[in-house]
Amino acid sequence: MKINWKMAFWSVLAVGLATILLLSYLLASELLKSAFFSDHYEDMKSDLEQLSKAIPGNLEVEDFSPILEKRPYYQRGEPLELNTLKITFDTSGIVDAIVYKWDNPK
Repeated sequence: MKINWKMAFWSVLAVGLATILLLSYLLASELLKSAFFSDHYEDMKSDLEQLSKAIPGNLEVEDFSPILEKRPYYQRGEPLELNTLKITFDTSGIVDAIVYKWDNPK
């Protein structure tokens, strides 16, 4: 059976256009998602900075007991590490600083 070149051409063209449209949609979706999350990330970081200035000196290790119960290997005096946060305590067990894990405490 002989394949008609016109049918093959239009088939390949349709598949190629569908692929280009799909990739364009995925790229636009990722760009919009990235822009959306970066705006909210900046808001979250600002909120955390405000909280980290208000909390030190007001909370003790015992105030984090629901979190500490889930971490049986936590040793008093060590920083408490959450997903993206590190909470440090002074020698008396009072919150000293709350920072992002990747930031250096000042």
